[in-house]
Amino acid sequence: MKLLQILQTIWLFFTPYVNPFERRTEKFFRWVSSRRTPQEIHEKLLALMQEDLLIFNIWLEKRFKNYRSLSKRRRRAMYRNAQKIAEAFEVFMKAHNVRVAALQQVLSPLGLRNADLHLDEIQCLAALAAYFDPRTRFHYQEQCAFGRLLVDPESERMTGDCNQIVTLYAWLFSRHFPLHDLQIKLIPGHVCLHYHGVDIEATNGTFQHYEKYDSISPITELVSTNLLDLNDPSEQAASIAPETFEKAAQLAYAISSKREAVEHNLQVAYEKLCLAALKQKNFTRAMFYAEKSRNPALKKACYSEEFNMLAKKVAHVGTIREAQSFQPVYRRMLNLAKNLGDQKNEHAILGILNKM
Repeated sequence: MKLLQILQTIWLFFTPYVNPFERRTEKFFRWVSSRRTPQEIHEKLLALMQEDLLIFNIWLEKRFKNYRSLSKRRRRAMYRNAQKIAEAFEVFMKAHNVRVAALQQVLSPLGLRNADLHLDEIQCLAALAAYFDPRTRFHYQEQCAFGRLLVDPESERMTGDCNQIVTLYAWLFSRHFPLHDLQIKLIPGHVCLHYHGVDIEATNGTFQHYEKYDSISPITELVSTNLLDLNDPSEQAASIAPETFEKAAQLAYAISSKREAVEHNLQVAYEKLCLAALKQKNFTRAMFYAEKSRNPALKKACYSEEFNMLAKKVAHVGTIREAQSFQPVYRRMLNLAKNLGDQKNEHAILGILNKM
């Protein structure tokens, strides 16, 4: 066993990963595609989130936000701090004696259903709310990277936005209970945890009952809210390849109820991939993504770019005899001219082909 650990450590040294779970998360992202059903994606995603939501979320930021600060060294430090937070919370929860009767008295008017069946889970959520006290341990700030929560709890105050603190609550909850027991409630511009009729407002450590909201969704939708969330303005982000942007959009599309937003993102991803393929003169690939984007202007651009490239290829041709060796090129140009509605070039090319 020790030898296997040594070999694994050596192997990890030569990879972008801090641990094997990061690699498994990356393999999941690569597996996601338009060919997978939403149910397939949801099941695999939930299993990974249950196993380690924290590492999953950090790799998600690394992969799709591309923050320059998320080096292997920084991620190792974040994982060490996360372990300290988890250990400190365990100690706090054991010492934090929540009176069940008092808790039920507070939660019943908020709509808690079947309280007697979920006392352990409710006590855990109450302990989380008490531990992440906004007056001492936690500071709420919009548009924060997840890493700003994962500091040394003994010396620094944790800072995060609603998405990130909800993710941290869910991770600590998942260390004791099935994650699918939790849901998220999507409120315009905000997100909170939802458990059997009660809202857990993680930003200020309180229990609520929000009457105005967009939807109550499975916990897996937390991933799409993090994908769609704005970048931390204090973090430097490297550019993201169009293929990576497409992968993020496909994942969000499969699990999100925010259809309008994710459909827009998916369309933008296809447009970026089309333009990248055009730049590489890969017209087959460019047309594939242009059709997926349902953008007629892009399709026209694909036809036009290919036509112009082929026109340069036969620009030196001066006789019909010379043109005969380029007959496939002229036939392709004829089809492109028809697709473009370019009657002038269509008649000119047809005239050359008729003389061959």
